[in-house]
Amino acid sequence: MGADSDHNNLMIKDVTIRFGGLIALNRISMEIKDGEIRGLIGPNGSGKTTMLNVISGIYRPVREDGGLVYFQGKDLLKLKPHEIAIIGIGRTFQNLCILKGMTVLENVLTGLHKTIGTGDFSFILSPRKTRSMEEQAKDKAFEILKFIRMDSYWNHIATDLSFGNQRLVELARTLVGNPTLLLLDEPAAGLSEAEVKLLHDLLKKIQQEKRATILLVEHVMDLVMEVSDIVTVFDFGAKIAENEPIEVKRDPKVIEAYFGKNEET
Repeated sequence: MGADSDHNNLMIKDVTIRFGGLIALNRISMEIKDGEIRGLIGPNGSGKTTMLNVISGIYRPVREDGGLVYFQGKDLLKLKPHEIAIIGIGRTFQNLCILKGMTVLENVLTGLHKTIGTGDFSFILSPRKTRSMEEQAKDKAFEILKFIRMDSYWNHIATDLSFGNQRLVELARTLVGNPTLLLLDEPAAGLSEAEVKLLHDLLKKIQQEKRATILLVEHVMDLVMEVSDIVTVFDFGAKIAENEPIEVKRDPKVIEAYFGKNEET
């Protein structure tokens, strides 16, 4: 790793992913700095979610293809998905995964499963310690719900909430583990214009107050362009652009990827 890696939260170099004869990612390289919001856009099937799956340990590059993925100096390709979560990478998915029959608070508490009881089993023999851990977990969950202004819904059944609020519950469940890198896969999908504005404000709040780095995969272009520090663009598994939002908007390769060659700029 080069000297610049000390300033990067995430470093990806020459990553290729193949599914049979299909190349889903073709020698992708990216560097994301601490505290940055990085937008990742591209047409459907361009490799965006595949990239998130590589970072979170679901997909692995073929050894013969090489490739590096480092997070804060740690080699993610040597870690399992649950180990990647433990070291501070949190993720949401395109499809909502809200646990049925459980309250908002209970759903958020499940986000702490990776940090409670890992390597310390003394609480099994100590009811007092068990109660203390439960209280600390609830306090942490309430703190996050307050942070996203959902604390008034804590005892509501999560699946009874509006779609937009369920999205917030999912985000709270990810935040409760204090991730330093958030991988967000289309969090604005299905949201109203007003809800997208609230999401915009929340992402900036997470960046500023939680000091988190965010990799945002999204199709709502206004959100991406307004909230991102840098935008990376994929097309057919290749990186075709990477720059500040204003420059990406007018990049001919990006315009062609989205609209075709005949689209006027």
